[in-house]
Formats: sequence, C-alpha cells, structure tokens
Amino acid sequence: MSFRDIVLDMDYTNTGILVSALNEGNILAFEYIYKTYYKSLLNYASRILKDVEASKDAVQQAYYRLWENRSMLTITISPQAYLYRAVYNNCINSITRKDIIRKYEEEQLKELYFSTIILQKRRCCWNVRRLKRL
Repeated sequence: MSFRDIVLDMDYTNTGILVSALNEGNILAFEYIYKTYYKSLLNYASRILKDVEASKDAVQQAYYRLWENRSMLTITISPQAYLYRAVYNNCINSITRKDIIRKYEEEQLKELYFSTIILQKRRCCWNVRRLKRL
C-alpha cells in the first residue's frame, strides 16, 4: 500500500479531519500537509525574500513549528492559511534580522573608519610636534 493510498483512505481533504489527525500526532497527516503545500510555500517565500536559502529556512521553520506545536494548535481556517501566515511572519523576521545585522555592520565600519582617521590625525600631530622640537 502506497502513501497515496493511505492518505486517500483517511480523507485528508476534509480540513477538520486533517487538523484532528495532526493534533493527535499522525505523521501521515503531517506528510500530507508537507507534500501538498511545500512547493507553493517555497515559491511564496522566495517572492518575499528573493533568496532561495533564506526561503527554504522560512518554510522549514514553519513546518517545524507546526509539528512541534501540533497538540496545542487550534487551526480554525485551514492548514494552508496557517502555513502561509507562518511563512510570511518568518520572512518578515528574516528581513528584520538582516536589517539589524546590516545596521550593526554599518555602525562597526563607520566606527572603524573614524577611529582610523582619528589615529591618523594623532600621528600627524605627533609628527608635527616632533618636527617643531627639532
């Protein structure tokens, strides 16, 4: 019996049955959700992030949280809507993290640049003082 036959026997096309099976820890329900939505979620994340690896991370994190929190989840709309929202939030978090890192790097570069200029000015002043003493 193939995966497809087992899934068809459970009628996961009914959202209520699918969510209940997921809440109970049914791995087949999770696999069905994964195989059904993965490609479209990855495409969605890629359009937001414009980075394939970051998109894969955002989607993988959404599925990870879905499985980890399966017993506590109350999905009222559909697993698809839940996952799209989770992927969107992960993408926004990724963009925010990248912005924070970029700003930090810019500050560090500015600090390095200005500290280099200050050191050069000090050296110049020291050299001028030395020349005046001679």
